[in-house]
Amino acid sequence: MKQHPLAAGTGSTLQRTLLNLALACALAASVGCAGSAPTAGEGPAAETSGGETRVDPSTEPTGSATLAETLELPSTTLVPVPSSGVPRHQLSAPLRDIWSRVEAASAMLPPEFAGERTMEAINAWVAEEFMAWATTRGTATAAVAEVAGQLAAGTAEYGVGGALVGYTYEEFVIAFRGAPVPEDIAADSELLEVYLDALTTASEPMARQAAAAFGACARTLAPLGPESPWVEWAQYCLLRATEVNEVYRLDE
Repeated sequence: MKQHPLAAGTGSTLQRTLLNLALACALAASVGCAGSAPTAGEGPAAETSGGETRVDPSTEPTGSATLAETLELPSTTLVPVPSSGVPRHQLSAPLRDIWSRVEAASAMLPPEFAGERTMEAINAWVAEEFMAWATTRGTATAAVAEVAGQLAAGTAEYGVGGALVGYTYEEFVIAFRGAPVPEDIAADSELLEVYLDALTTASEPMARQAAAAFGACARTLAPLGPESPWVEWAQYCLLRATEVNEVYRLDE
């Protein structure tokens, strides 16, 4: 990475900011890079919860289970994946578990930075708040990948699992790219480029996990053909894999 002439003049504070963010990324990657990733294809996706069916409330089962629990309806944050395919409550228990875990991880919003955007303040925020969030979210993301590894390779559900794993990793890495920028860095275009390059480099392991999962999804679902109920998932995964590779310059 090129060295900006002001980087040294900015002193050890800038180095500490980048080091703290890189350490947060490394910690997240260390707990979030285990497990294998599933499959996909190509194409835009509608923000849905996976094609759940409408049910007459009068048919809600009696007993301890609620209707939502019976149909495995989302209880947290909806994730933007295609709505085509098999209704979610008809999927296997492991895949429904993966989906629920992705929703739960997505609901773990990163802490918001408040205050003056000085390097000292941002350093303290990263060390005290962002690092703790990254570790917790990294653990949740790793759990998604681990459960996805239980899906049978080559099956449609393996592909769908790959899409979900890819999504949770990509969403995670976006949070790192959204870290606050100190004002004195933002005011200098060259120094800002150095700072953003450092964030991209630090988050590369997680970006590669996302790209690999989306790629596995695409390779699994695309061969099923245009008549497959999973064709939109195949298109979604191909699109996401391509964009992740381009945004994070993984082919360079």
